[in-house]
Amino acid sequence: MLLLLASCYAFSLRVTAGLRGKRLWFTALHLVARAPLVPLGVLALAFVALLLGTSVTASLLLLAPGPVALFASAGTASSYGTEKHALHR
Repeated sequence: MLLLLASCYAFSLRVTAGLRGKRLWFTALHLVARAPLVPLGVLALAFVALLLGTSVTASLLLLAPGPVALFASAGTASSYGTEKHALHR
């Protein structure tokens, strides 16, 4: 379960911060421990988008990745930004 939650942060950190390897996963796990509601919200948003896409119309599934990616990036940027600020103190 922790790896599933950390993968939400890891993907976004890999793309935006350029982290790799062990440092990427340790940072992602640290962010999950610090703010577990952000990746839970990303997974809930993906689930709701999938549910709406299958129950309403399949063409909505084409629109689902955009809001999920934006929500994941915004959550990671706010959590990682405060973490970087705290490390520089």
